[in-house]
Amino acid sequence: MRWGGELSIENADRHFLGSDLELTKYILANSLLHIGCEGGLVHLATALGTKCLVLFGPSGHNQYGYDRNINLVNDICVPCIFINDNGDLNVCMRGNKEPPCMLSHTPQTVCEITCNYLKNKA
Repeated sequence: MRWGGELSIENADRHFLGSDLELTKYILANSLLHIGCEGGLVHLATALGTKCLVLFGPSGHNQYGYDRNINLVNDICVPCIFINDNGDLNVCMRGNKEPPCMLSHTPQTVCEITCNYLKNKA
């Protein structure tokens, strides 16, 4: 189901699609950890002082990462964000249907890093 051009995932914990930025800022500012791909919410959360676990793929952590965050970088290929003319991150420069740089971030790895961080924070 789509709302406002965003994908709504069935049975996900919560959907805030269509909510204004003030609610998003409040949620991020009061979170223990924000987990996501490099993008606007990571930059906002970091600016608000919230630590992030960032999954890097086509964009490089050297250009878009913050030292205070947990930057999960793949070891399969180098960032390719600026290789094509339009910066389309939905197209794998290797021609793969699904980008191996993002598939290298397994749910198990993300969960382990998250649990270790939250355990050490407590």
